[in-house]
Amino acid sequence: MNESDNRKSECPVCHMMIDGGSYAVNFQGRPYAFCSVQCRQRFDANPHLYIGRPGKPSPAQQGHEIIRKRKLKLRDAYTDEQRFVIESELNALMGIIEVSFEKTYLVITYDLLQVTTEQIEAAIEKTGNQLSADMGTRLKQAFIHYVEETELDNLEQPGNGHGHS
Repeated sequence: MNESDNRKSECPVCHMMIDGGSYAVNFQGRPYAFCSVQCRQRFDANPHLYIGRPGKPSPAQQGHEIIRKRKLKLRDAYTDEQRFVIESELNALMGIIEVSFEKTYLVITYDLLQVTTEQIEAAIEKTGNQLSADMGTRLKQAFIHYVEETELDNLEQPGNGHGHS
């Protein structure tokens, strides 16, 4: 281990102080270290969201959050045990702000700068598969179909900016 591995540094994704050699990567000639695989994956996917460009700070450096809320329509209501398992798995992801259930809906609020939809989707599928043979598929499909269902729901709402009142 060299001396630089003992230095503390700041994870560019979540700003946690960490040991210098953790999940390290060199990007554009500079070393970066991360607190977790999740943060490393976020950085690898979009590094300039976290480190900016010369003369232009990144959204993360400016303290921005990109909050998203997905309300997934489920076929059936879940038991308390199923809800607990799903909430626990999702809340273990960095960037998840809130997980709740409303009748037959699973509601996930998250910061897009800290967690990807792919990471949420993988956690949903993994958790669902632990609970029952088809629940992982159903949860994943609800997550994937969210966009279309939201668009349809928005069309039903009065005053949505499309000339309806």
